Amino acid sequence: MVPYFKAGLENNELCVWITSEPLTADEARTELMKAVPKLHRYISEGQMDIIAHTEWYLRDGIFDMSAATDGWIKKIDVARNHNYDGLRITGQQC
Repeated sequence: MVPYFKAGLENNELCVWITSEPLTADEARTELMKAVPKLHRYISEGQMDIIAHTEWYLRDGIFDMSAATDGWIKKIDVARNHNYDGLRITGQQC
């Protein structure tokens, strides 16, 4: 996933990486930082989100389809409203 998101950031795209076990959000961030030295800037400016699947898909440990769908729609709106040239989202499975 690192090359996928590196290319997205370089092409002015909004990037959202939903991690899943066994990969944690912290581990994904660490690996992406090796390829994208300015990652902290992208994160602080809101162009890159790295989120654990437990925060995105689950509510109280139960899959919440409505919350997940609403989250995707919000990210589409962010991409449009901030004039990003594209949107890269993955609900990555290991």
